[in-house]
Amino acid sequence: MADFPALQWNDENGTPKIGDGISRPVPGAKTRAYKVRVSQVGASPMYVQMRAETKTSVIKYAKARWPNAEVSVVS
Repeated sequence: MADFPALQWNDENGTPKIGDGISRPVPGAKTRAYKVRVSQVGASPMYVQMRAETKTSVIKYAKARWPNAEVSVVS
């Protein structure tokens, strides 16, 4: 069995991309907490609290982690 880093998998629906500036802010960036609703096909929506610079950034980070999910900012 192959060793895969956390949050990465290979399937037909897309592969998440992780790292500083891709799925989370760069270290030292001024951020605030946002509550995000992530809805994946065939699963109940989950609510995740993520830190980001802006609402646009938090949506970008969530879409990088869950490529085929519907993402919206709750607060």
